Amino acid sequence: MKHSSFVGFLTLFVFLAVPIFAFADEPTIAGAVDITAEATSSVGAYVTFSVTAADTDTTPLTPVCSPLSGVLFALGTTTVTCTATSALDAASSTTETFDIGVVDTTPPVFSAPSHSIIASSTLTTIPSSAYPTATDAVDGSITPTYTLQQTGPHAVHVDWNAVDTAGNSSTFGSDITTMDPAGITVSDDCTVTDSNGDSHVFAQTNTFLGICALQAAKDAGAVSDFVLTNDPGLGLYVQSVNGISAGATEYWALWQNEGYTSCGLGCLPVAQDDTLSLVLTDWMANTEGTGIAFSIDSLTATSSVPAPSNSGGGGTGGLTHYPLNISSALSYLASKQNGDGSFSSSLLTDWAALAFAAGDPGAAKTNLRDYLLSARPQLSSVTDYERHAMALEALGINPYSGTSVDYITPIVSAFDGTQIGDPNLDNDDIFAVFPLLRAGYGPSDTIIQKVAAFILSAQRPDGSWDGSADMTAAAAQAVGLFFGTPGIKSSTLGQSLGKAQAYLVLTQQADASWGSVDSTSWVQTMINSTYEGDPTRAIPYTSSGGYIPGDAIARAQQSDGGVRPTTDSVDNRVWSTSYAVTAASGKSWLALLQPFSRPSATGITSSGGGVSETAATSTVSTSSLQAATSTQAIATTTPVVATSTPIEPTVSTSTPGVASSTTSTAKPPVQKIVPKKTVAKKITAAPATTTPSSTTGNQTAAAANVDSGLLKKVLYSISSFFAWLF
Repeated sequence: MKHSSFVGFLTLFVFLAVPIFAFADEPTIAGAVDITAEATSSVGAYVTFSVTAADTDTTPLTPVCSPLSGVLFALGTTTVTCTATSALDAASSTTETFDIGVVDTTPPVFSAPSHSIIASSTLTTIPSSAYPTATDAVDGSITPTYTLQQTGPHAVHVDWNAVDTAGNSSTFGSDITTMDPAGITVSDDCTVTDSNGDSHVFAQTNTFLGICALQAAKDAGAVSDFVLTNDPGLGLYVQSVNGISAGATEYWALWQNEGYTSCGLGCLPVAQDDTLSLVLTDWMANTEGTGIAFSIDSLTATSSVPAPSNSGGGGTGGLTHYPLNISSALSYLASKQNGDGSFSSSLLTDWAALAFAAGDPGAAKTNLRDYLLSARPQLSSVTDYERHAMALEALGINPYSGTSVDYITPIVSAFDGTQIGDPNLDNDDIFAVFPLLRAGYGPSDTIIQKVAAFILSAQRPDGSWDGSADMTAAAAQAVGLFFGTPGIKSSTLGQSLGKAQAYLVLTQQADASWGSVDSTSWVQTMINSTYEGDPTRAIPYTSSGGYIPGDAIARAQQSDGGVRPTTDSVDNRVWSTSYAVTAASGKSWLALLQPFSRPSATGITSSGGGVSETAATSTVSTSSLQAATSTQAIATTTPVVATSTPIEPTVSTSTPGVASSTTSTAKPPVQKIVPKKTVAKKITAAPATTTPSSTTGNQTAAAANVDSGLLKKVLYSISSFFAWLF
């Protein structure tokens, strides 16, 4: 009995003790410690943390934390709550909290100014063109303050200071060389002689040009000498001043009132009291050497002007060239703007944003920017997102966080590991390049490498993309940015760009157009990019009739400033005028877009044989990003972003203007493009009535009438790219 009682007691003890031991403790949480992170943008920072948990028997548990690790945390302090629930007893749980503080302790970062030789006898105010850039991770671009000190007869030292909203400050020093501008009197009638001895006449009643100012400076002894080179491909440009010739990576940059000009001396209107300067600039090193300056004290108008004539010598010869009146075009666009700053559709609003970034009409630009900050346009295709992201970047709005919608992630989400959007189309890939390169993506990113290869594969044997001038120009402009991309040879890019250029030369018409003012504007925008990249080898695309594309664009401008006939629809005219302003500005699409940092933990990264997506959470469903292919505007062109052609045909009329163009702005060297398969053009919905274009027939006729001079030009176009490569 005693033995039996003991056994029973022991059994009871074990029965009671085991459950009490199993549920006596709660799960444990580790890693819930406060974190301080540096803000990476105005909206905060993406912060990751590692919190673990274990059950009472040490079995690992997955705690539930809110907010989650890796999401965006705003500036300031955010409390994270993590809870671990026992797998043995659902009623047993543990909760821990910790704080994540996102702070801004990083001062602005300065970049040296690219312009440091200033035309001024007594420098008391630094022109904006000579400001260094000060960029802050949170506040973006900051305008620095400065103090200056005269350190020599023509030397000024400037101390710069930039302070962000958090109080972080940084300093920077720069030195400026000043030039005393010589006073001159400029006539509206002048003749200049190039290095071959050929004369070029610039004569227009009451229109005063930079080229005549340079000749007046020489006549007055302000310049001892200058040499103009009339290159068969480049046209007329300044080769040397005062015996100093531009080297292999140099050119004579033209400044007007200390603003960089959008066209050369031959097309630059000048006025009394203007100051012009020519500065020897190394576009590779982004440095300046020497310069000359002169001020226009007075103007002399001739009573009669001889008719312009083409004096030969190649290039643009002596023909007078008329540029688009950008100021008038911007006024026209502003007159069609809605009260809230928008235009009649998101398509027109976006293209107007690029035009306003190129020309800056003042209040109209501010109103449009304010509208874009709060607007949520209905976008259906990936090209819609690409175009809208470009519009935001053009007006300085962060495409990730500057509005309530992230417009970059939907583009990245449409990447399938090889290309973006519809694999049978190429325009959604071409137009992804521009906003992505300004949104923190670059050659080292898989998405850029793959898209570059895909675009190259879409080039046709005739050198075109989609058999059209506008898409060929857009593709060349995009692919020119791929130099230095891993896996793509420079020789491949050079061959492809040479073929594209040959196609454009062959299809250009005698009036310098490509059938419509819109296609011509897109080609001119591509030409702008070549001048930005390598002005010494860019060509102005002088037609067999002696005209340049800018002439064709200007001819389409009407007396009210708008492009296209006044009988055309307002939407078409707004659309075409926006294209034309960008083209005439001398800037490329990429040059118009401001850069923004990519948030951490976003993008496409390599993952074995394929890719893995790590895009930040988007407010847009990727299911809506299928390419629009069923709703056609016209049978050949007119997509929202795919091609340039608006809805109705173009009628050109003459508008007087100014004379011949030389080189424009300079940035890093041109970059260049390889065939794969033929890719169809994407067609998306367009407004109002449509009429098929006759561009194709005209281009075929132009190609059928190639003379020996044009063939030489084609060969020059191709060889000029190979010369750069080798």
